[in-house]
Amino acid sequence: MIMGQWDQSMLAIREDISMDMFDTGVITDAGSPPVIQFNLLQQDMVALRVIARYAWAVPNPVNRQQPTTASRYPFAVVQQKASTGGEG
Repeated sequence: MIMGQWDQSMLAIREDISMDMFDTGVITDAGSPPVIQFNLLQQDMVALRVIARYAWAVPNPVNRQQPTTASRYPFAVVQQKASTGGEG
Protein backbone atom coordinates (compact mmCIF):
# COMPACT_ATOMS: atom_id res chain seq x y z
CA MET A 1 0.00 0.00 0.00
CA ILE A 2 1.25 3.47 -0.81
CA MET A 3 -0.16 6.38 1.13
CA GLY A 4 0.48 10.06 0.98
CA GLN A 5 -0.72 13.45 -0.07
CA TRP A 6 -1.92 12.76 -3.61
CA ASP A 7 -2.34 16.46 -4.31
CA GLN A 8 1.46 16.70 -3.92
CA SER A 9 2.16 14.28 -6.80
CA MET A 10 2.22 14.79 -10.54
CA LEU A 11 1.78 12.26 -13.35
CA ALA A 12 2.97 13.27 -16.81
CA ILE A 13 3.70 11.73 -20.20
CA ARG A 14 7.47 11.67 -20.66
CA GLU A 15 7.44 11.13 -24.41
CA ASP A 16 4.77 10.99 -27.04
CA ILE A 17 2.78 7.80 -27.46
CA SER A 18 3.85 5.69 -30.44
CA MET A 19 1.77 3.02 -32.14
CA ASP A 20 2.71 0.34 -34.66
CA MET A 21 0.26 -1.91 -36.50
CA PHE A 22 1.35 -5.34 -37.75
CA ASP A 23 -0.53 -7.67 -40.10
CA THR A 24 2.17 -10.35 -40.37
CA GLY A 25 3.72 -12.26 -37.51
CA VAL A 26 3.16 -15.05 -35.04
CA ILE A 27 2.14 -14.66 -31.40
CA THR A 28 3.18 -17.58 -29.18
CA ASP A 29 2.94 -18.38 -25.49
CA ALA A 30 5.98 -18.77 -23.26
CA GLY A 31 5.43 -22.45 -22.52
CA SER A 32 7.76 -25.29 -23.26
CA PRO A 33 7.45 -26.08 -26.15
CA PRO A 34 6.09 -22.75 -27.43
CA VAL A 35 2.60 -23.02 -28.90
CA ILE A 36 1.41 -20.67 -31.65
CA GLN A 37 -1.60 -18.76 -30.34
CA PHE A 38 -2.20 -16.46 -33.31
CA ASN A 39 -0.85 -16.34 -36.86
CA LEU A 40 -1.77 -12.84 -38.00
CA LEU A 41 -1.45 -13.48 -41.73
CA GLN A 42 -3.36 -16.78 -41.82
CA GLN A 43 -6.15 -15.62 -39.51
CA ASP A 44 -6.51 -12.20 -41.20
CA MET A 45 -5.72 -10.38 -37.95
CA VAL A 46 -3.80 -7.26 -36.98
CA ALA A 47 -1.77 -6.53 -33.85
CA LEU A 48 -1.33 -3.09 -32.35
CA ARG A 49 1.77 -2.26 -30.29
CA VAL A 50 1.46 0.88 -28.18
CA ILE A 51 4.44 2.36 -26.36
CA ALA A 52 3.95 5.11 -23.79
CA ARG A 53 6.34 6.40 -21.15
CA TYR A 54 5.03 8.09 -18.03
CA ALA A 55 6.73 9.93 -15.20
CA TRP A 56 5.63 10.42 -11.63
CA ALA A 57 7.15 13.23 -9.59
CA VAL A 58 6.78 14.27 -5.98
CA PRO A 59 8.00 17.63 -4.71
CA ASN A 60 10.25 17.66 -1.65
CA PRO A 61 10.65 21.37 -0.93
CA VAL A 62 12.84 22.76 1.81
CA ASN A 63 10.76 24.26 4.60
CA ARG A 64 11.29 25.53 8.13
CA GLN A 65 8.96 23.01 9.77
CA GLN A 66 10.87 19.93 8.54
CA PRO A 67 14.53 20.70 7.73
CA THR A 68 15.37 16.97 7.49
CA THR A 69 14.87 15.62 3.96
CA ALA A 70 13.45 12.24 5.05
CA SER A 71 10.91 13.84 7.40
CA ARG A 72 9.30 16.15 4.85
CA TYR A 73 8.62 13.61 2.10
CA PRO A 74 4.81 13.58 1.51
CA PHE A 75 4.51 9.83 0.73
CA ALA A 76 5.06 6.63 2.70
CA VAL A 77 5.06 2.87 2.18
CA VAL A 78 3.39 0.49 4.61
CA GLN A 79 5.45 -2.63 5.20
CA GLN A 80 4.63 -5.89 6.91
CA LYS A 81 5.99 -6.27 10.41
CA ALA A 82 8.96 -8.63 10.59
CA SER A 83 7.94 -11.89 12.22
CA THR A 84 9.94 -13.30 15.11
CA GLY A 85 8.69 -16.83 14.52
CA GLY A 86 6.63 -17.00 17.73
CA GLU A 87 3.38 -15.60 16.35
CA GLY A 88 0.61 -17.95 15.69
